[in-house]
Amino acid sequence: MRSLFVSVFIICLSFSSRANDLIDGYVIMANKDTVKCKFSYRSLKKFSPFYEIRGVMESGEEQAFRAKDKKILGYGFRDFGITYDFWYIEMKQKSESGFYRQVINGPRYRLYSHMLSSSTYPGVSTSHPQYVLFNSAGDFVKFESCILCPWKKQMREVLKDDAKALELLESSADRNKIPEFITAINQE
Repeated sequence: MRSLFVSVFIICLSFSSRANDLIDGYVIMANKDTVKCKFSYRSLKKFSPFYEIRGVMESGEEQAFRAKDKKILGYGFRDFGITYDFWYIEMKQKSESGFYRQVINGPRYRLYSHMLSSSTYPGVSTSHPQYVLFNSAGDFVKFESCILCPWKKQMREVLKDDAKALELLESSADRNKIPEFITAINQE
């Protein structure tokens, strides 16, 4: 029991010490210039990276980039060997416009996601992905893959010109494995 307590304490200590770390990253400006910057781990947790990102520029100045201002097209960073690339996607409803994480950048289809959280009971919250799927023509659809959501119907809108993808959607697509499905149809 004591070793469990010590282990939990060390993990908590490592996370709290990480709060002041700066992570190397970049922002892509509206004019498509890529500017190096650093992101604080705290800003990635404190501020919603969906609506706003704060970066420390090479000059040492901290700058906030809000999605709605459209000053940047995207941003990214690498943490613990994982690359995180986010792109601004504008939706019809402004509240749904924001920075979505690029999951797949394939030759025919690109997939982005954003984690949504919802409260089911007081004090209990769950999260699930909201996806945006683009085809090579630039058409896109936003969908959630919940049990009652019409995700297959929504995906058909973007896949309508790809008979093989539509066949695979009906025969083998699993709502819990959307990225794997998009990877498969990019390889067809």
